[in-house]
Amino acid sequence: MTILLEEHHILSFQQEGLIYLPQFLSKTELGELNEIVDRLQELSPTITPPLMYYSTSLKDQDKQIPLKLECFLDYYPAFRELINNTKINSIIGTLFKDEASLFEDKLVFNIEGTTGFGAHQDYTWFGWELFAKKYIVAHLAIDEATIENGCTEFSLNQHLKGKVGSTWRKDDLNSYTYTPYPMAPGDLIIYDAFLPHRSKPNLSRKRRCSLYLAFNRISEGDLRAKYFHYKPKITRHFLINRIKNILKPNL
Repeated sequence: MTILLEEHHILSFQQEGLIYLPQFLSKTELGELNEIVDRLQELSPTITPPLMYYSTSLKDQDKQIPLKLECFLDYYPAFRELINNTKINSIIGTLFKDEASLFEDKLVFNIEGTTGFGAHQDYTWFGWELFAKKYIVAHLAIDEATIENGCTEFSLNQHLKGKVGSTWRKDDLNSYTYTPYPMAPGDLIIYDAFLPHRSKPNLSRKRRCSLYLAFNRISEGDLRAKYFHYKPKITRHFLINRIKNILKPNL
């Protein structure tokens, strides 16, 4: 389905920091993606694209479970065709008032036992701020997202503050008020990368897979290849600094 933004969509994005577009994908489109996601979930961990990550299950500490897949669009044309056919980049471009360039692509599987993500801004997440000044993210629900399985929660209007706190500490965002956003399969949320958000662990028996596509203005460059080239180094630096900040009060 191709959706053109109306004035109330743009106003919502400017004021609240997000746009909610229900039933963005048709049942046919969604069915095709689900078949691919089921296969991708079985991939082994990798250190070269497509990048597959695993994490320890909250329900079984001896079990590693699929967490997310990044930098995969070039290997699975069905997802690339989806972006082209639905004109997601055109929607983002309307909000940018500039052509949109894909920056990051990832599938977050959120199967049973997956940990949640603490309150954060995507802009400061794993070095995005090193590459561009502005990002907009498309969050597409592949599965149903409910309060029970840890749907994303947003702190509306807070994107207007820009970057909050330091890059490595997220404590400044924990005091904000967050609103859960349950999503039906095929629903789309487009949000400002400065908008704080979080998710809780999935302790249910239902998977909550989502596709995330982050875009920057083309006027700031075609940055996707450069970002994924440097991401391993950025990730190590991020984790080292995160550990330092956790330990600092006790040193």
